Amino acid sequence: MTKRGPRRPHMPAPQSFADLLPEVVQRMGGAGRGVEQRVFMAYDKAAGPLLARQSRPERLKDGTLIVRLESSALAQELSLLKRTLMERMSVELGETLVRDVRTRVGPLEE
Repeated sequence: MTKRGPRRPHMPAPQSFADLLPEVVQRMGGAGRGVEQRVFMAYDKAAGPLLARQSRPERLKDGTLIVRLESSALAQELSLLKRTLMERMSVELGETLVRDVRTRVGPLEE
């Protein structure tokens, strides 16, 4: 008779991806990152192709979206369109996640 090696420890039952997803999201920076990405995508649609090409949403913090623009003229234009932009984003998102938009002027990072 051959001698067997040590027994493997009991393995837990496999988990579905849906069960693991909340933990993975938390490790990657929390659920806030998913909300932020949804807002960024809604911004691109709401801003339109011209403004979206010349600006980048940088951060969403406490309902305020920070947007970087290439020039102060564009920042002024965005401030005039702020209310319309926020309304379009709310429609796109199906809820109001952005309550204010602030601008920063500087080079756009890809």
